[in-house]
Amino acid sequence: MQTIFSEYTHNISTDNFPVLTAGRRSRKTTDMEIIELGDSHGWGQGATGNEWEEGQPVYSIHNPPITSRGFYEILNEHLNNKFAMYKSMITFSGFSSAGEVTKVQVNRKKQETPNKNTDHLEVLTGRVYVVPSLALQSAEDATFYSRVARNDVSHFGYSNVRQKMARGFYAFGLEGAIPFKLSIQMKEYARKMYMGVVKTSQACKIKIYFSPENTPQTTSGEYYKNASGFPKIFRMVNGAAVECTSSEALVTGGVISIDTYSASSQDVIYCIDWGFKQKGEVLIEYNGFVPASSNFPALGSRAFHLRGIMFDRNIASNYSMGGHTTGGWLGTEASYQDAAYDHIAEILRYASFTPYLSIIQAPIVNEYLRQTPIATFKNNLAAIVNRLKNHRSNVSGRGTDVLFLSTIGSRTQEFGTDKAMIKYDAYFTALKEFCSDNKHGYIDFRQLFKDNVAQGLIDYQLLYHDSNHPSPFVHEFIGNELIKITNIIF
Repeated sequence: MQTIFSEYTHNISTDNFPVLTAGRRSRKTTDMEIIELGDSHGWGQGATGNEWEEGQPVYSIHNPPITSRGFYEILNEHLNNKFAMYKSMITFSGFSSAGEVTKVQVNRKKQETPNKNTDHLEVLTGRVYVVPSLALQSAEDATFYSRVARNDVSHFGYSNVRQKMARGFYAFGLEGAIPFKLSIQMKEYARKMYMGVVKTSQACKIKIYFSPENTPQTTSGEYYKNASGFPKIFRMVNGAAVECTSSEALVTGGVISIDTYSASSQDVIYCIDWGFKQKGEVLIEYNGFVPASSNFPALGSRAFHLRGIMFDRNIASNYSMGGHTTGGWLGTEASYQDAAYDHIAEILRYASFTPYLSIIQAPIVNEYLRQTPIATFKNNLAAIVNRLKNHRSNVSGRGTDVLFLSTIGSRTQEFGTDKAMIKYDAYFTALKEFCSDNKHGYIDFRQLFKDNVAQGLIDYQLLYHDSNHPSPFVHEFIGNELIKITNIIF
């Protein structure tokens, strides 16, 4: 096979990837949200590990099969390792009814599921009350919460659950005169800790610090000495990090104190920024209360209400949708599988930041089957890019970098006779023109495969799983080449 670094890549330069270039040069390590779009090729149909067959009830046109090793999953595995993305979080889970539970019951909730990879929160001292479900209380930034917590639609399933706060919470209170103390053993290095707190009139103050047992190098417990002026504590408000006032949060010698009392209930995302990556045991413990606050009735003491904790907010999410055109993504037409719905709006409801990078596998097979007019196809591409670029750009001060890629069309038409009014060539030419006109990165995998077949370097049958979907080889090839390209632009 020919290498991708030839006539098949276009606009791969720093000028066309200003966001990634600026992030690389400023040593950005947090808040990197990567959005991936595609059709059934993008979610891995035909790939190794894809067990789904037509008609199976577990099929979802909005979620890649969990075990599928499609090209986005291959890329994401690399990105997770390259950037040491902190994939897990601590969230409320596993209790179906409200009531007091024991420390042992909480401490054994270590299960991992397809929906989440959980860190473990251990209750060292104190009492615990669980509330399995509570609607968001005047949330300042709803993007940090799961679909169920928001009572939202469910098209994207687990893609909108990973690294999201839960619908329930733990209330931690005193055990007699003994303060509660919680321990988090960090799995990876992280610079930021995001904490979902329900502030109420029954809440207490807390303090957060690294265990002094982490290291003998510093007296306050963190492995490295904090950067000058850090740590800092912020509230996340519609994508903006707003530094807390001294009446709400203080930092003294590396110890962070937060008052979680509020006269009216409110969901708040706190962000603790240590200045650069740290690792160790993080301790959270009771730190007194505001005299005006009342007791948490079931515990008989002021309490700390925690929905979840996550680190760094780096995540690559595959939102590919089988059977959808660009119009299906935008909700201007029905897909082959469901009624018209604005899926781009749904995706962005869960994006806490302007996407750091948007990777788009153009759904040309579906455009071809629909015979979408070329002008409509281009206009839809422009609308999708504009919405991704403009998402919270008033906060970030930037847009998103965009990388497009093509895959192969239907087997009979690509390597036989294409009798359609609008042929595959017209759609792929339009995609290339759109990327050229708008300076978007573009990888023309389709042309590479066709050229290799024409030169007798590979049997075209080896490119297909069935008549419309790429083979495991194609998924592996595209995934590995995407790794090379992202290594250049990141």
